[in-house]
Amino acid sequence: MKTAGAAAECSTVKIWRIESGLSRVRTPDVRALCDAYQASPELTETLVSLARQTADGWWQAYGDTVPDWFELCVSMEEHADHIRHYDGKLVPGLLQTRRYMEEVMRIGRPGWSDEDCERRVELRLERQRLLTRRRPAAFPSQLMLDVVA
Repeated sequence: MKTAGAAAECSTVKIWRIESGLSRVRTPDVRALCDAYQASPELTETLVSLARQTADGWWQAYGDTVPDWFELCVSMEEHADHIRHYDGKLVPGLLQTRRYMEEVMRIGRPGWSDEDCERRVELRLERQRLLTRRRPAAFPSQLMLDVVA
């Protein structure tokens, strides 16, 4: 981390926050880190493109409905070719019907208002749209997002 921090001219804490998904990575940081790790120009451009795309995503319109810790996951979903998820108790969120979502949220978060629940249902329905999108893959090789609940 010290070497990475020196290459990006930032603290080891910042590198730790980026690696932990607690902080967004800026494109200059991506370029500096790719230079330090001698990444290929193709990989560097792919990572820079991802950093740009995750800076301001469609989910920003949902405000505080998407907690900071979950923004990285939502942004990565947007660019994944495959999503693997296992939960032995619930249907995975991206596969839930509207009615199922509403019930899960009402039971799981009894303190939420009807408006809070509806806003989160709308967010999840928006996230579901990626399952039916038609566009080329984000990477030459596949990006896979594993989610374990």
